[in-house]
Amino acid sequence: MLDSGVEVRVYSPTLSRDELELLYSATDAASTKTFRRSTRASKLDAFEPGESLPELDAACAPSEDRTLDLTPDGLRAYIGCYDPTVSFSGSLRVARRASPDAAFVLDAESYGTVGASPSIAADELTVYTSGFDASQEAGLVYERATPDAPFADGFEIPGLNGRPAQAPDISVNGLALFFGDDYGVWAATRESPDVPFSTLDPVIEAAAEPRAASWLSPAISDDCRSLYAVRYVADTGAGEPSWTLEVLER
Repeated sequence: MLDSGVEVRVYSPTLSRDELELLYSATDAASTKTFRRSTRASKLDAFEPGESLPELDAACAPSEDRTLDLTPDGLRAYIGCYDPTVSFSGSLRVARRASPDAAFVLDAESYGTVGASPSIAADELTVYTSGFDASQEAGLVYERATPDAPFADGFEIPGLNGRPAQAPDISVNGLALFFGDDYGVWAATRESPDVPFSTLDPVIEAAAEPRAASWLSPAISDDCRSLYAVRYVADTGAGEPSWTLEVLER
């Protein structure tokens, strides 16, 4: 679906409702970090690397990793920037646009301090993130009363029993949460958005052989039929790593 070339790290994908627009984060071999946008004419087409989004990059310091999530209507992007050498946490920012073809405009204010890789619920009152130590600490959830208020302090995602939930992505109906852990992708499900998650199942299991893939940064489509995830290979055979965005369908 997207191959940006060896040694270009791809992460934090988020797609429009029709899956024809992709926003994601990239870090190149020179350690330049940017948000990028790509579009395609059909879901059968691959995404090209696309164009940079300096209006979103303005939310982050040049050295910071950057993550984002689009709202279901595609008009707001929730952005989390963080220095991974210090903590997988930082200010939550919001950028807005009038239409999917318009430029984003970044809000001046912060909407609270959250973990990395924010995933916003459809009503924009709840956001899910990685823990402050993404590979070791439990995933977090934050809540607020109105869409213009800052989020309160986070707490462990109920029902995951303290399990790390790296780069979580909540389904539009709020019944499934997809996240990375143990080099693969997992899904937690529940009967209602108002209750804790009750089941936990592997969706993509990492292979064990040398140069095998790890799976990161899942993003579930609005109809829950397509799961996008970043496939990371530490050594492609020439001593170089690669990150590609793949899609699994059901």
